[in-house]
Amino acid sequence: MFADNESLNTLFKVINNLPLPLWLMMMVLPSWRVTQFLARSRIIPIIVCAAYATFFILKTASGDVMDMKSFLTLDGVKAIFAEKDVVLIGWAHFIAYDIFVGSWVFLDNYDNGRKVPHLLMVVCLFFCLMLGPVGAVLYVIFKLLIAREWIYKTEANEKQKQQ
Repeated sequence: MFADNESLNTLFKVINNLPLPLWLMMMVLPSWRVTQFLARSRIIPIIVCAAYATFFILKTASGDVMDMKSFLTLDGVKAIFAEKDVVLIGWAHFIAYDIFVGSWVFLDNYDNGRKVPHLLMVVCLFFCLMLGPVGAVLYVIFKLLIAREWIYKTEANEKQKQQ
């Protein structure tokens, strides 16, 4: 897909480092208008998703098409990820997912009165950064235990609160 190893390493560094400022701002400066703008605009997740899509399109356009049947077995997936450019595509997928979910967790708490305390939000965001789904599950658990709210507000929940 890409001409040389150096290009792959450069792209990896860019994709890996691009979301880091937003992660830090969500953890350290959650109320800052720049943090709010970046999180709400979704510009960083969109850029990472666009890079992921571009890498995938370039890989398939080069004639080096991944066999979709390979995704049905563990050995097949392992074989797909034996190529460095496919590892880059996969890593971009992870980074895109993590920053998207981290932004959602951050904004959901912020827009709903910050019911999950900041220190616990830092824990959730750290785990979203490092282990995506674990951070999201932690946030849902904290929100349930502390705010006694499910992820989405329902009419029944709102009526119950008013009584």
